[in-house]
Amino acid sequence: MYLQAVYDYAKTMTPVEEIPILMDLPPDESVAMQLELQEPRSPYRRRYLRGLAETANELRTNNIALANVGSPGAYQAVMTQLSQIIAKIS
Repeated sequence: MYLQAVYDYAKTMTPVEEIPILMDLPPDESVAMQLELQEPRSPYRRRYLRGLAETANELRTNNIALANVGSPGAYQAVMTQLSQIIAKIS
């Protein structure tokens, strides 16, 4: 149940520190959830990062579609992202 909530909040790019509040967790569980979200091997962190990555992918897809129909701002954003990706793999 909590894993799905973490994923759903990540999809809307909710900051980590707000998730326990929005989940209405008691103070002890709130602290535990924040620690889980910061722990690299935690399934909660993995679900959070997955939700963020899916949203980022959707935004990139939308930007590419806008760039393809002539949006100058979207084109610039896509080209900037493309340059950053190429720089990371070079």
